[in-house]
Amino acid sequence: MTELAAEKTTEKSAANPVSAVPGRVPPDARVPKPLQAIGFAVARRWVVKQIARRQGDVFKLKLPIFGPTVMIADAQLAKQLFTANTDDVGNIQPNLSRILGSGSVFALDGTDHRRRRKLLTPPFHGKSIKNYERIFEEETLREMANWPQGQEFETLEPMMRITLNVILRAVFGADGEQLDELR
Repeated sequence: MTELAAEKTTEKSAANPVSAVPGRVPPDARVPKPLQAIGFAVARRWVVKQIARRQGDVFKLKLPIFGPTVMIADAQLAKQLFTANTDDVGNIQPNLSRILGSGSVFALDGTDHRRRRKLLTPPFHGKSIKNYERIFEEETLREMANWPQGQEFETLEPMMRITLNVILRAVFGADGEQLDELR
């Protein structure tokens, strides 16, 4: 990952560029740890944008629960990371395992990661997603039937319900009572 990140530095980060040496971690954000945590929890995008403006597109935050976390503020660098070969990138510190468990695809490396990921990917291939259009539409219409008319409302929970129901139906094949039980 650091090799990918090293290819792009901004003028402000030129004084402290990310090394192209594999295994080198980007510099810490020059913000006190408590402010990093509060800022990330309250205004994540704004905080990342401000730090990136001062330090460059790749830096490290120290976040509660997650621990040291490398942030990539440039979309092209993020795309490079997520399309790179996992053997080239590696999972230096699988901090998501603290939340999702040590067997999570996000926490595994190498062969174990590829094996687990291969089990999860078929439902998310292009053709499979195309087949789920009807389910997306049904769940969206079902949720929209409960939305208040002519007034603003919070959308996070309704969107989370739509997402959960689509996943339960499309990936796990749940329906009827089974769907109600899993919710």
